[in-house]
Amino acid sequence: MPFSRGLSNLFRSLASLTVFDLGKVGIRALPKALKNMKHLRHLILSHNPITELLTSVASLCSLETLDLTGCSSLKELPQKINQMSSLRYLELGGTHKIRYLPEGIGGTHYTERIEPVFENLQPCKTLAKLAVEHYDGKKFPSWMTYPWLSNLVEVRLIQCVNCELLPLFGATWKESIR
Repeated sequence: MPFSRGLSNLFRSLASLTVFDLGKVGIRALPKALKNMKHLRHLILSHNPITELLTSVASLCSLETLDLTGCSSLKELPQKINQMSSLRYLELGGTHKIRYLPEGIGGTHYTERIEPVFENLQPCKTLAKLAVEHYDGKKFPSWMTYPWLSNLVEVRLIQCVNCELLPLFGATWKESIR
């Protein structure tokens, strides 16, 4: 039996599990049967070559911890991850390929884990508009001051209430701060 089918069967048989540590087991993708684990509170997927998370991860209504530390091939998070009301800890250290965080990620319980990811984002050099909303970090990433963002014509910093300093925007940027 292939590993992925065996893993899918395992997920189905452990529907009542509350903690599942799959760190460092070499899985590349999660089986769809993961959505059946409604009681799961802590899912540890650290240090696996996962490239994407299924949208069904967002259906884990009891999930409090999602550890993706060291999943260096992971490129994005599911859009609906921001609807996971029980999620308290999103561990993203070493996920340098993630270039986008779904809206709503960055609240107080995510802040310490989001700042390193935000810092590692590398927007394209042709970026014209940048909006940062509800970011609770204390400082903005250093890339916001890069001179190669010369095409940037609009910057919106909306309700970034904990930021202590504004980025040193270049003279060619038009700022729109609310």
